[in-house]
Amino acid sequence: MPPLKKIFFFRILLGLITVVIGTFVVGYITELTAGDFKSWIESIVGKENVLLTLIGLGGFSAVLLLVTYLIETKPEPKEEKKSIKDAIEKAISDTREGLIKSYQSRLDSKMAQRLPINLQLKYTLEGTTTKAKLYDNRTIGEKSIKEELISIFDKHRGRLLIIGDPGSGKTTLLLQLAVTLLKREGVVIPIIINIVTWRKRFNSVEEWFGELLPQMGFSKLLAQLLIKEHRILPLFDGLDELAEENRKPCLEAIGEFGKTNELEYVICSRKVEYAQTVDAPVYCEIAVKPLTLPQIKKQLKELGAPEANGLLDAISKDNLLKEIIKVPFYLNTAQILFSSMITLEELNFKTTTLEERKEELVKMFIDQQLIKMVYPKEKSKHWLSFLAFNMNKPVRNLVVFELIDLQYNWSTWTKFQLIIARFIKGSVISLPVGIILGLLYSWFSESWTTTMGLIFVVLFITMMGLIMGLQSDIHFLSIKTFGIISFSIKGIISEFKKRPLFNLILSLLFGVILGLFSGLYYGLIAGLFFFLWINLLFGSLAAFKSFSFIHIKKPYQRFSNSFLFLNFSIIQHWFLRCQLYKKDLLPIKLVYFLNELTKNYLLESDGTNWRFRHKILQDYFADKWKGELENNNSVN
Repeated sequence: MPPLKKIFFFRILLGLITVVIGTFVVGYITELTAGDFKSWIESIVGKENVLLTLIGLGGFSAVLLLVTYLIETKPEPKEEKKSIKDAIEKAISDTREGLIKSYQSRLDSKMAQRLPINLQLKYTLEGTTTKAKLYDNRTIGEKSIKEELISIFDKHRGRLLIIGDPGSGKTTLLLQLAVTLLKREGVVIPIIINIVTWRKRFNSVEEWFGELLPQMGFSKLLAQLLIKEHRILPLFDGLDELAEENRKPCLEAIGEFGKTNELEYVICSRKVEYAQTVDAPVYCEIAVKPLTLPQIKKQLKELGAPEANGLLDAISKDNLLKEIIKVPFYLNTAQILFSSMITLEELNFKTTTLEERKEELVKMFIDQQLIKMVYPKEKSKHWLSFLAFNMNKPVRNLVVFELIDLQYNWSTWTKFQLIIARFIKGSVISLPVGIILGLLYSWFSESWTTTMGLIFVVLFITMMGLIMGLQSDIHFLSIKTFGIISFSIKGIISEFKKRPLFNLILSLLFGVILGLFSGLYYGLIAGLFFFLWINLLFGSLAAFKSFSFIHIKKPYQRFSNSFLFLNFSIIQHWFLRCQLYKKDLLPIKLVYFLNELTKNYLLESDGTNWRFRHKILQDYFADKWKGELENNNSVN
């Protein structure tokens, strides 16, 4: 074991031993005085001086804690600088690693990365409306895409606009650029920013990032540092998904952002929607063009996949299919469809126009993939439609879904359901207080037993739940977590390194006080528990307030991390999930369902959140839910 680790290990061991011995000694003394702490104090200082003595002891303890805290939280200037620098470098390294994993995971689920791409470059001096004399049409093979992208990016001073038709591979291109830039280990950090997160209230891109980055796992200090030092290279995705009235102010804010020190950025948008808005301040426009038929045939033959021959045969017989697969999304969709060794005759296409054939292909693809699920096909369609419809709502406009996004405003509720939901919210809020009060009463009162303490907890929670259940505001039901707090054994060690004496004294005093009132056994347990909890809590808070990046790795991580702060919002979440299941809006095993959809190429996931493989699929299911609502309204 390295010397430093040995020191930290022995410090913690010494701390635990100190708490045990200190609590034992005081508990033993208390036992010798028959456990009557009040009488014991009175016999020493007199009945009239008990309160003054307790205040004095409390004041002395507070001063002692304050002095030790100030001593231990005042590092030497050189150490402080070095510590901050190391923390920043580690946070940036963690950020790069986390983003690479996330973006690469998305790329792995996109089959489009196996294909070549056709790009048309239009060079401009400022914006894209200026008619440039030089155009460059080129085809880039799938093996050299990343190198070509970096070359184009560097040549045009990091100011690019990527446009194309729906499904042409714009986001795939952006992901490949992001991963390549992240691996270059530059000063700036490339981050894909969903433009739909822009809000009217933002006066600048910096203000936008200041609110967005903490939601992505950046601590506030790290986010502020990256913004202040211009170390963010934003890759803006989905301009077309932003409400039309917000596009102009958003692009104007990006333009102002770019004026500062010639900052780099990339904007990605559908071609038609971009043409309807103001000009983007870039130096090169990259138009992602459709694939050519010779490219597709060559790629399918080289691929050697099971679907190749069937698809080649189909496009030789069906002109509409031949045309729509020039768009990578539809080619990938057709590849997956034909991978089941189905033939063109078995598909039996009915449509006669290009747009109808696109929708028919998507419908057949969805039907085939849902048949592979353990859930009934129509049920899965129904649940997916509900999810897509709510993600598309203007008040949310979600591209990525995470469990915490599921809220009570996703559906309508009866008055009774709302009362129960508010009762649960009130119970969740009052649960920590009730537990603490119940323990204190059962420990400090001679007439109270542990059973009575538990009864008190139940009654207190019930009473508070009923009181809060009368609240009428729907916003009261919002489910919140401390999502970017991370805690582990490392957190305990890190915190103890900073303030060993302060945490020892605080824990010892806590154990002593309980030991005096309730005896050795409870004091010992409480002192040990408090010692561990105070290091864990302060260590997590320190990470939140320092330069750190926390990569959310598991679906329930935001909820489990909140337990440290006695936030049990997971209870609310599960109740909401049960209610949505009873209304047949979502399955009870939601995470399993979403992961199954990911395996069947309908969704993408990085392990913690999910998105539809393409906006085309999201819009398809959202429109299907609208149709269900219209049918229900017409029946009623």
